[in-house]
Amino acid sequence: MSEEEARALVASVIPAGAQVGEGDIVEIARESGGDPFLLRQLARHVTLHQAGRDYKTTFKDMLGERLRALPDGAQRFLQMLAICGRPMKPELVYEASGLSGSERPLVSRLRSNHLLRSSGSASRIEVYHDQFRE
Repeated sequence: MSEEEARALVASVIPAGAQVGEGDIVEIARESGGDPFLLRQLARHVTLHQAGRDYKTTFKDMLGERLRALPDGAQRFLQMLAICGRPMKPELVYEASGLSGSERPLVSRLRSNHLLRSSGSASRIEVYHDQFRE
């Protein structure tokens, strides 16, 4: 997607009344590299952090904040899944992460937060986006 299309999409996903300026929109469009999913994630992040107007939006910072907000077990699970580098059975990743109990609640939470997704079938998962894995 062109930078102009990306800016238009950013503007369309920013909630009405949010104090996000044209400079923020341009920065989000550039940082997303034209990827619609990343664009939406960055736009959401900027909208949530608009109180600090000198806030610079980077993908790395946005993802870091999202990951730090997760419980330790969820962070380990995502890190292990990223290391695998391919779709895996969630119970194997859960066990390899040193976690016990059922993986289902954790997988459901990470899926709803767009941090992981099913791959090919419901029996295998992967990190939601390659940039998250990297």
